[in-house]
Amino acid sequence: MILCGNRKVLFDNNTKDKEKQLRQVQQLVSLVNMVMSHNGGQPFTNELFKELKVKTFYIVFENIFWNILFIITNEFNTHCVGESNNARKPTKII
Repeated sequence: MILCGNRKVLFDNNTKDKEKQLRQVQQLVSLVNMVMSHNGGQPFTNELFKELKVKTFYIVFENIFWNILFIITNEFNTHCVGESNNARKPTKII
């Protein structure tokens, strides 16, 4: 959400209220128009796409790095320091 400027439109897909459905569509169209206006008439820019791609890469890379570091540290503690509890702790991979 942060990468998208916290822009969002929430929909109640189960509503039968025609006025609520209309308001939801109007909110979506308004948000699309605002984004297009901000991006010079385009729904997104190549620069924005490239920036999001790079940020996503770094987030994934950072998660992998910290998981590998945790595994290495855990192995070192188990084999070199001689922890009394040899059970591995589960790693969280995002």
